Amino acid sequence: MRPRPRRSLKAAAALATLVFVWLPGASADAPANAKLVVGLGDSVAAATNCPGCRSFVALFAGALSAKYRTVVRESDLGVDGATTADLLDSLNRPGRVAAETAAADFVTVTIGANDVAGLNDTLARGGCPQGSCVDAATLSGIRDRLDEVLTRIAALRGGRRSDVFVTGYWNDYPDGQVAVQQSGRLFVMQSAAVTREVNAVIAQAASDTGAVYVDLVSAFKGIDSSRDPTGLLAGDGDHPNQAGHRAIARQLAAAEDDSAAG
Repeated sequence: MRPRPRRSLKAAAALATLVFVWLPGASADAPANAKLVVGLGDSVAAATNCPGCRSFVALFAGALSAKYRTVVRESDLGVDGATTADLLDSLNRPGRVAAETAAADFVTVTIGANDVAGLNDTLARGGCPQGSCVDAATLSGIRDRLDEVLTRIAALRGGRRSDVFVTGYWNDYPDGQVAVQQSGRLFVMQSAAVTREVNAVIAQAASDTGAVYVDLVSAFKGIDSSRDPTGLLAGDGDHPNQAGHRAIARQLAAAEDDSAAG
């Protein structure tokens, strides 16, 4: 979203409850039935530019803790500026990302926006052509790499594909009043078009691999995408504020409820 180096009702009702945070070495103190949520992705997952915020990964863990009446640990591994290629590389290398993903009961994935960060200047100039704003090779590359990411996550988890939640984005670029003031309404319209295209390939990759796609456009902009998302955004217009992280966590909790019931 972010050019380098910058981006069921029971569970949803429990977002304000205590989150049990996992730290390396703390697992010996956790009960045998404790669960682990691992958050993978970019600066959105990392709660960038939201000082003191509790990330949506932590809030989702809190909702699951209340729902399942057990300790739910969270490990937020979001990295500023990460692309699909970066995440795939980290999953393929021995280290914390691969190890914690292998141990995860639930995984959230928020990745792909930085793959189109290079269009930011073009959009700011109003240079997005009619039709597709992103070339087919870029879109297919995002989908292919995300397919690999999700396949690798399943392999690390012993073939288990359930309880993997892949979010889209409300916008891959700055949005709300900040974007309007800095870049104009045409930028906001064209960036929304790019986001729709990227979200479509993210959703397809999730479907291809048995993961659950979680829409964030409706959470930030309403069902008809007409609501101003400014109230859910940090001061940069590009990342969620605390209210935005709560909105994402609610979407994840609802998706988990639906998945568990299905």
